[in-house]
Amino acid sequence: MKDFDGKDIKARAYNMDSRTRYEWGGTDYTFNYQRGFKDKKEHLLTFSYKLFDSSEPQLNDVRFSNGGDFKGTDYKQDNTSKSTEQTAQLDYINPFKVVTVEAGVKAILRSGKSNFQFFNFNAAQNGYVIDPEQTNKYDNDQDIYGVYNTYTLKVKDWTFKAGARLEGTYVTGNFESKGSKVKTDYFNLIPSVSFNKSLKNSQSFSVGYTQRIQRPGIWDLTPFVDKSRPGFEYFGNPDLKAVLSNNFEVTYSNFKKGSLNVSLTYNFANNTQQRVFEFVPAANITRVTSQNIGKESLLGTNINFNYPITAKWNLNLSGNLNYLQLEGIVNEKLIKNDGITGYVNFNTSYKFEHTWKASVSVNYGAPNVMLQGKSNDYYYIGFSGSKDIIKDKLTFSAMVANPFQQYRAYRNYTEGDTFTQERIRENIFRRVNIGLNWKFGKFEGSIKKSERSINNDDTKKSSN
Repeated sequence: MKDFDGKDIKARAYNMDSRTRYEWGGTDYTFNYQRGFKDKKEHLLTFSYKLFDSSEPQLNDVRFSNGGDFKGTDYKQDNTSKSTEQTAQLDYINPFKVVTVEAGVKAILRSGKSNFQFFNFNAAQNGYVIDPEQTNKYDNDQDIYGVYNTYTLKVKDWTFKAGARLEGTYVTGNFESKGSKVKTDYFNLIPSVSFNKSLKNSQSFSVGYTQRIQRPGIWDLTPFVDKSRPGFEYFGNPDLKAVLSNNFEVTYSNFKKGSLNVSLTYNFANNTQQRVFEFVPAANITRVTSQNIGKESLLGTNINFNYPITAKWNLNLSGNLNYLQLEGIVNEKLIKNDGITGYVNFNTSYKFEHTWKASVSVNYGAPNVMLQGKSNDYYYIGFSGSKDIIKDKLTFSAMVANPFQQYRAYRNYTEGDTFTQERIRENIFRRVNIGLNWKFGKFEGSIKKSERSINNDDTKKSSN
């Protein structure tokens, strides 16, 4: 076996027993207060508060045996990770004759803590000894304060909407054990504008533009080095910055019979957060983290179609397919990648006699496109049915998913100048569920919900 420079590589074999334990716990509390006014029912003032806290400890235990000349040392890792998010929001809406005015203020207070320890096995002491160089405590606070103002103008069949949101973000990261800090403050003015035209026969057409901000999540910021897989090191980057993207969208809707929504989207952003793989030959290690190095553009279409063929038979088709282009500088070299991403879902359901219901669902997921590689695509199929044993009281249900495929293989391909890697893992894919549902009591009317509520969608989902 030879490397990229033509040098001989000596193959090594060993047995490894690697055990990783993830634990998750969290609580979510939401409070909404809405006050109406007598002059008109759409004149509203809403106050909302939300508290969310979670803990995500990770324990790694890695042991080697039968390694021959491979002298790997057994080790353990203990990462205690906690996060808290508090949000307070005040919304005001007042519809005048042709203009509707909306305004509000919002504060998001996020706090994350990570206490990570590394232990090497010491043969002389016959026990594990802490490694202070790989042990630290990291705290991250992200406070966001924002105000917004939006105006909606209706003229005959036309609706014009324009607004802006001003946000100030204050980020502080603190390495407790080493006394070093990361501090970043920034402001963003985020505009949005849209035009909607109502057409005949319950049709409409709209065009819109908005900016969106996406901030890194606590997991991508925490510098804990995950070594659960020998030869790989996964770690966060405390210096990650928020990303601003520009989104243009054209939408057509038809609700004459059933419903149809079709949209075309173009999105582009600079300085995007991308996952970077770097192979270090001297240490024979691949290091994986996230960096603000990328440019991203996406051209996509979204469809949601629901059609009642008969009073008992219904069809639903939904999908989101995009052409994604990525580029970024890795080790002073320009890297480019592109591909199709998204999903397509088809579902059909039928109501039989005697309160029987049945449905079939088929789903296709396109590969995930990364700067240095791609994942594989997948298919999903599910069958479900239900029967009312006691009308409006007791319901029996059953579901089987992927009956023809016991495992799903997840494949990730990554490559660079000096390496090509393929990671394969298999998860149980076939599932069978059986359930009984009993409804207690009966509501005479529906519960009225708040017109406004908290929706924090500004954080990038973790890529781990």
